[in-house]
Parts: sequence; structure tokens; C-alpha cells
Amino acid sequence: MRHLPALLLLLAAAPPAWKTVGHTGDGNPVQVDPKSVKRKGTTVDATVRVPFLKPKKMASGNVTSSITKVTFDCAKETVAIKEYTYYFNEKTNKIFQHQVAQTPGFAPVMGGSMTKVAYDDLCKKP
Repeated sequence: MRHLPALLLLLAAAPPAWKTVGHTGDGNPVQVDPKSVKRKGTTVDATVRVPFLKPKKMASGNVTSSITKVTFDCAKETVAIKEYTYYFNEKTNKIFQHQVAQTPGFAPVMGGSMTKVAYDDLCKKP
């Protein structure tokens, strides 16, 4: 019983169980954290991850994945990027770039993109 708080802390800190929902136009898997999905009216909030099959070469090193927090307006087929992080190494939390939008604006969902793949999965008609 005395180990219960430590166990709860470990469970709360567990990494997301990513669910692959499709692939981008260049073949990268698009994954959604099912626990992050929140629906309200015609909008859906979610956290989306894309591990790059081929690292993106940057002057300061190779970027291997991205994690993006988004809100979709399913009725309007638009997306707002709320926050994103690009990683040199996600496992060690070595970050290439991180940004939080001050005032996220909605833009059209573009075909072949990570947002389109996630939109198609999260906003599909029953």
C-alpha cells in the first residue's frame, strides 16, 4: 500500500500509446495519441506525431520526428496548429525547434500532409 503513490506517478508519466492512422504523401506514419482526443461540437483537439522515415537534414543536425497539438474544425475542414516540437532525438528529448502559437488561426487542411491524414481519421463521418 505504501508504494501506491510511486506506482500512480509512474502510470501518469507513461508515454502516449500512439495509434497509426495513415501515412503522409512521402510515406511517414501519422500517429495520434488517443488519450489526447477531445471532441466539442464540430471541433476535435488532438496530439499528432510523425516519425520521419528519412531524417530531415538541417544545418545543426538531422530532425527525426515531430509532435504537434492541433484543433480541427471538422465542419469547415480547417486546422489550427496550437503547438509543435521538432526533435533531433525524441527519446532523449533533444529538441530542434519548439513553438507555441500565441493566437492559433485556422487554415485549410492540405492534401498529403500530416494534418490531412489526421483530419481524415478524426473527422470521418460515421
